[in-house]
Amino acid sequence: MTPQHSNPMIVHKMGEFPSAWCVAEYQVVQDAHNPPVSMFITATKLVDVFTFSEALRNSEWRNCIQDEHQIVVWIISTGTKVECMRHANHLIMTRAVKPRCNMYGHNVFAHTKRIRCSNGEVYESQLEAARMLKINQGAISLHLNGKLKSVGGYTFTYADEIK
Repeated sequence: MTPQHSNPMIVHKMGEFPSAWCVAEYQVVQDAHNPPVSMFITATKLVDVFTFSEALRNSEWRNCIQDEHQIVVWIISTGTKVECMRHANHLIMTRAVKPRCNMYGHNVFAHTKRIRCSNGEVYESQLEAARMLKINQGAISLHLNGKLKSVGGYTFTYADEIK
């Protein structure tokens, strides 16, 4: 799929527009002296881009709207739903500076807490522990929230909770 910058989208029939998909990047201007901050990149229906339907599910984004920051929206490319999903994922994974949130509105730069494992190791994040121990990060999160008793034979606590 070739990105279409500043090109009009070609719609063959009037009824095709509501079903057209695009890759959009939402940015926020937090400071007039600095470039906009990329909040997230998503694949969405073209008609939903400026209604912010994807963005309104994102708490980080809602905070920016409430603070009345300027919003910049880039239509990066257009295509089928599958093409756009793949392109959006590719952009997120290959960018040197990652957007603050993923396609689903989850803050990927959330305040990560160090966790201590029952094996004595302290990990910088749940993701690091999951990778090192070859277990599921989501299961670690469920365990830390009291939903599971252990994960892969390990137990975890937040490192700052241990005195």
